[in-house]
Amino acid sequence: PPEPLKDKVIAIGETGIDLYHSKTYINEQITLFKSHIDASIKYQLPLIIHQRNSENEIINILDQYSDNKLNLVFH
Repeated sequence: PPEPLKDKVIAIGETGIDLYHSKTYINEQITLFKSHIDASIKYQLPLIIHQRNSENEIINILDQYSDNKLNLVFH
């Protein structure tokens, strides 16, 4: 039988917030970004973060998770 998916997944991402072209979908991006952070914490996997023109938004969200040990790759 195939290995369980958890044995094949090595990170969560690429995820984050991209405001380069527009802020139209910022709320949706924030919701999805938070769900990816939650999955990273739950499964103890690194989180690969992409950001464009959203440094402050991402830092503010990550501050909400300061009680958790996060393993991040930022670009």
